[in-house]
Amino acid sequence: MVDLAKRQNWIALLAKAPATKLEVLVSRIENIPEYRFLRSPETGLTMIRGRAGGVGQVFNLGEMTLTRCVVQLFVNQPEPITGFG
Repeated sequence: MVDLAKRQNWIALLAKAPATKLEVLVSRIENIPEYRFLRSPETGLTMIRGRAGGVGQVFNLGEMTLTRCVVQLFVNQPEPITGFG
């Protein structure tokens, strides 16, 4: 079972790290599986909606930035692994 708080901290650390630092560190990893993007990373906006008191009339709270991507990993399995976020 994955510890949700640890995973959130790990993802936040990666998101805030400079890309150049990540590239250097990833280049040191051996045996990185082959991969391909099914959907390249893209950034967009989504509208956040709320309800007063959780039960009232729906209202638009504001916009939030989000990023999405779909990757397929080719590892030693019969089928590739597809992950999205």
